[in-house]
Amino acid sequence: ASGAITNGFINVFNVVEKRIMCWFHVTKNIDTQLNAIKDKKMKAELRRDIEFMQLIKNETIFDAAIKLFQKKWKAKECPLINNFIDYFINEWYMSNKGWFEGFAIGCPSSNNALEATNPCNKNRMKIGG
Repeated sequence: ASGAITNGFINVFNVVEKRIMCWFHVTKNIDTQLNAIKDKKMKAELRRDIEFMQLIKNETIFDAAIKLFQKKWKAKECPLINNFIDYFINEWYMSNKGWFEGFAIGCPSSNNALEATNPCNKNRMKIGG
């Protein structure tokens, strides 16, 4: 997640009430970290659990689901899974929680359509050239 955008917003407005995270970019970062886990079945189950949590429409339920997710996977007592869970909780719960559907009802969970226009816009405006 780009801290520069958040810092700029805070410098101008003094506060950030909610920072919505693009689900595509969240999964891209999560998948990179999941690559350390070699057991394909475990990796797929972890990913599936995270995908289910992304669909939650209520923050109270999301918070409870995160706690259950952490408890479930820490019980496996596997160092690679524990490392991933620590990463996930720190990065995608404590620091950047805004990736589940209920975080900002009515807002899109991905900015892929907007980002898809970047090459066209750059070519039209001849940026950098």
